[in-house]
Amino acid sequence: MVKYYFIFCMLISCSALMGNNILIENLRVEYEVGNPDYALLTFDLSWENAWRTTSAPANWDAAWVFAKYRPAPDGEWQHLILSNVGQTPNGAAIEVMEGTGAMVYAAAPMTGPATYSQVQLRWSLTANGIDLIEIMDFRIFGVEMVYVPGGSFYLGSTFKGQEINKLYEGGHPNKKDPYPVTSSDAIPVANASHSLYYDDVYGNGADVAGPIPAAFPKGFRAFYAMKYELSQQQYVDFFNTLTPAQKAVHDITDATGKNTDGDQARNCVSYDPLTGEDAVTTAPHVPVGYVSVRDMLAYLDWSGLRPMTEMEFEKLCRGPVFPVDAEFAWGTDQVARWKFLPSLPNAPNEILTNLNKLNANEGYAAYDMTTPNTRFGLGPLRSGIFSGSLDLGTTRVWSGAGYYGNMELSGNQAEGVISITHADGRAFTNQHGNGFLPETGYADVPTWPQTYNGIGIKGGHGNSIVDDLQVADRAHMTNALSSENFRPYWLQFRGVRGL
Repeated sequence: MVKYYFIFCMLISCSALMGNNILIENLRVEYEVGNPDYALLTFDLSWENAWRTTSAPANWDAAWVFAKYRPAPDGEWQHLILSNVGQTPNGAAIEVMEGTGAMVYAAAPMTGPATYSQVQLRWSLTANGIDLIEIMDFRIFGVEMVYVPGGSFYLGSTFKGQEINKLYEGGHPNKKDPYPVTSSDAIPVANASHSLYYDDVYGNGADVAGPIPAAFPKGFRAFYAMKYELSQQQYVDFFNTLTPAQKAVHDITDATGKNTDGDQARNCVSYDPLTGEDAVTTAPHVPVGYVSVRDMLAYLDWSGLRPMTEMEFEKLCRGPVFPVDAEFAWGTDQVARWKFLPSLPNAPNEILTNLNKLNANEGYAAYDMTTPNTRFGLGPLRSGIFSGSLDLGTTRVWSGAGYYGNMELSGNQAEGVISITHADGRAFTNQHGNGFLPETGYADVPTWPQTYNGIGIKGGHGNSIVDDLQVADRAHMTNALSSENFRPYWLQFRGVRGL
């Protein structure tokens, strides 16, 4: 008997460029005819409001699809190693990446629902060291991604910008101009012409050293980044495939996290290790919180992704456009400054009922002046809530979106990123997780930071001051966390797949 589990992320949004509602259905796993060393995974894949455009930003959204299997009924979950594409539906493009998963996206310009029937991926049974698939459980996962084209862009702000510790081009005694990233070559760090430089205003321990190696992902090369912040359902799906020993170190409901199975800061995950039953959440569409550096790196390793760097974060926000002083992720320096009123908090159709001050340049974000306190606590809003709350349509500014279509880069939950202010961060490379975790449960990718050194915080969160939301702000890039095990309610990481 073969059991199939369909894991999908449902996010409601009305914006034409904000895909949502990934659904994977009708999975079949069968031996390849005439070749028993391979099996074929066949399924239907769909999501709403997909796009591919040739005009700016000249990109597309995608689904990162990967799968797990286990010997039924109680074996340990293992990552399924893909070989190549078996069958590509009309209108789709599919790329298998390092055997870990597949990126599925539109092959030609389009907007609207993406519906791909009979997607087929080829599974190497030999690579996984198995012969029989008859008594297996399968789980298949989909994560919404956004393609970010390669090319030049700017770091920092204009010389008038007052963002804390912003990046700038050195060598100018009276001004701090944006630094142009024009290649993937190593970048010198010095207060000298053609070098990158920054300050450490609060004396937090930034080493202000370099160079930033050629292998460090700077945002010049193309990459995919998660469209939304990691949801509670996505974290629960990850957690439920772990061994008991691995669950013990990633249980965010224990005393090192929110210390309850109840609702806390809008985190509604519950788990009882004594019963052995799966963790659940009553707020699947709300971003996760109470996660540590180690929790999030483990998720990214398990899913075949990697962390985002602070340079890639700035590329996501502003694209190739010249910086604006004090700008937010949506490209202007204006932001809403009144308390939002939520309706149906934690529901898939949660909306805000008072987004009625439609200033064309004023973006929406959740931070200390706008985040409401609900009966579930003070915490993040549902992902994609701003575009979903506007009946008459939306814009990039009102959706709070970055240049390429990634949501909530300013506010809601803070973005954990790889920082250049410590040698552990600068040693980071474009190496992805392989889908497998060691028995310790911790990520074991050699070039990733294993402690809080090399990890910074960008974008601000629901209880941040407004300055923290600014793209170029780097006030929390060094020693922003007390340890790699610290679980604040406001932290998450956005996974990336580099090319």
